[in-house]
Amino acid sequence: MSLNLEKIKGIVDGSNEEVLLENANQNSETPSGMMYKLASETSKEFADQYLLSDDVLDAVRNNYIHIHDKDYMVTKSLTCLQHPLDKILKNGF
Repeated sequence: MSLNLEKIKGIVDGSNEEVLLENANQNSETPSGMMYKLASETSKEFADQYLLSDDVLDAVRNNYIHIHDKDYMVTKSLTCLQHPLDKILKNGF
């Protein structure tokens, strides 16, 4: 796996404001906030490289779709994105 070290460095030294300010519910200046951001960004890269098909990754990169909470895909948790819409529409919650 190839890790984006510049993005990680930007989290550590506080220079990557786009990443640090991405989640208004998380203070990236605290140790726990920084750990959250490091885990989040690493998890997103893992999802891109190992969990998403080439077609989906291409759609994401070309802004056809946005995967909300992509960092949670590696945990197999059910965030708002990962509920199967077809089953919800057919069977409800």
